[in-house]
Amino acid sequence: MIRSLLLLAALTGGTTALADIPPANSRQCQGAATGSACTTDDGRPGTCVATMVSRPDYSAGFPPKTKQVEMVLCVASASAKQVSALPFALGAALMFLVLGGLVASRFAARGRREAATAR
Repeated sequence: MIRSLLLLAALTGGTTALADIPPANSRQCQGAATGSACTTDDGRPGTCVATMVSRPDYSAGFPPKTKQVEMVLCVASASAKQVSALPFALGAALMFLVLGGLVASRFAARGRREAATAR
């Protein structure tokens, strides 16, 4: 009996409620200030803007009423700064060059050691 109750609680308690799903273009501006540059869900440059959105309000029971809350969303704009991945790509390329040089120097040192012991 207890096992079946635990199984039922695990199966129904772990689901995502519809109210927990954030609106489109909200994740990029989470924790960011309004006016910050961002990229929309479809890859366009945008700006973080404070916007009023409707959310279900279950505080008065079921069926829920709606309430307006302010959220910071990424809104596409032509004048927004383009968010570039170039600094990340350059940093990654530099890291691979350094790691490649370290690996090559280890192989060269191993080859010199083996040549010295073979004499």
